[in-house]
Amino acid sequence: MVIIDDPIILSSDELAAVTGGVWTNPRLVPVILRVAMNPLTACPGDLLITTNREQWKLKRLETETPDALNTLLQKGGVAAVVRRTSSLDCSVNLLRVDDTYQALLAIVAAVRDKASARRVLVTGTDGKTGFKMQLHHLASGQVSVNARLDSNNMDRGICTTLANTKRHHALSIVEVAVSRKRLGISRSQWVRPDLCVITEIGYEHLATHGSMDKLIAAKASVVSGLVDGGCCLIKSDPRYFEQLRQAILSYRNVPILSFGEGVKDLGRLVGAEFDAARYGWQVQAEIDGRSLDYFLPLVERHAPLSSVGALTALHLAGLDAVQAAERFADFKPYATSGRIYPLPARDGVYIVYDQSRHISLFGLDDFFYTAARLAPKPGGRKLLVLGHVYDEREYGPLVRELLPPTRLRSLIEASGIDMLYTVGEREEFEAFLAGTNIPWQHFSHPQALIEPLHNGLCANDLLLVKGDQNEKMFVLTEGLRERAKQSPNKTITVRDRDNGGKTRRGDGI
Repeated sequence: MVIIDDPIILSSDELAAVTGGVWTNPRLVPVILRVAMNPLTACPGDLLITTNREQWKLKRLETETPDALNTLLQKGGVAAVVRRTSSLDCSVNLLRVDDTYQALLAIVAAVRDKASARRVLVTGTDGKTGFKMQLHHLASGQVSVNARLDSNNMDRGICTTLANTKRHHALSIVEVAVSRKRLGISRSQWVRPDLCVITEIGYEHLATHGSMDKLIAAKASVVSGLVDGGCCLIKSDPRYFEQLRQAILSYRNVPILSFGEGVKDLGRLVGAEFDAARYGWQVQAEIDGRSLDYFLPLVERHAPLSSVGALTALHLAGLDAVQAAERFADFKPYATSGRIYPLPARDGVYIVYDQSRHISLFGLDDFFYTAARLAPKPGGRKLLVLGHVYDEREYGPLVRELLPPTRLRSLIEASGIDMLYTVGEREEFEAFLAGTNIPWQHFSHPQALIEPLHNGLCANDLLLVKGDQNEKMFVLTEGLRERAKQSPNKTITVRDRDNGGKTRRGDGI
């Protein structure tokens, strides 16, 4: 891999000017390669924006400490933004400002306005990170792309994405979480996007919003920051399309385009056939009248339509959708989107469908339809690990009305599994699994299930894991991967994705 280091777009003098700050040694400010906010993940050439209790709302994020600067120094960081009143001193150059939070926002605005990259804002209740990853991968075959290749979509993630837009970037993709209307408005003003994409309307954070009407209004609020001439792309979902469209227009009278399966959609899914042997779909689509035929290496039921949405967004960003579609062939999904990989068993190989980092009511239908479509190799079994589903903190007290337990049970039974393992509070699962004919075992936490599964899985088995990062279900899948690496009988190499090829520092910050 070839790494090309480009400095951030603002000079040291510009950084001082836009923040109203003063460098401790203005004649010796080194080249700054990246704006960062976490000293623990700092890289050589980083400028650390420090946080403090007095000026930042979240006290747990405090980094304006001697330890933080020492860590930054050890990792090769070259400068930090601190309060003017701070007594901190360090061998890295300090930019002293009145308010580090306001300094960050000033840097973001200055970089945004100086950079030539077109900006795409991605939001929605489900699928934001996966959609962003698709855009980044597909667009990278044509232009230089800036994006965070993780799921950090709140203030820190948004600001560091924008602040690290470089001169060579032609496209900047910013994932934005919107848990309140006021956040949608303020965050979209930070981004000032050329294109807003609303991926999906589901039930995530419904308890926070209070109602579906408020949830939809909050998602629609991101268009308030659109630049003149910008537009919005949404899914032509018959459940919420018209309500979302009206909510968008209540903020801004902007062009609203859609992707879906209808003749009026700018991006249209024409057909999709699942290829069980290749774990993917052969997709036929039309993007603004141009026909496309491509293989999509994702197994989820929603994947073909989501891919059409990504291609439509790239078309609106001025890229060639036909050329972009060819890059789907080697696309690797992000961890929260679900992955399929083989692991060695005692006498062969078993397959894991790993959705251990995200669970949502909206996505469970899709997961179980996908589970029903997937089959183990001849002689193998299909096993399911299921984590906490009915989260009242996330969805409110009516969570069981959104997905009735009887429906969840029917989805499980229709998925064709031979063995079920549940993780969490046993009472939750007993309420809808009592009396089921599926063999069922319960474990209080994911760690307890690693050894039983590792010792019991056989060649040709298919293991389905559905859980959430909050309950650390990934501990189970990571544990199985570690056991596989240590297995004396392993017949395959277990590797994470390798983003080969030429990249630049800041492309995927």
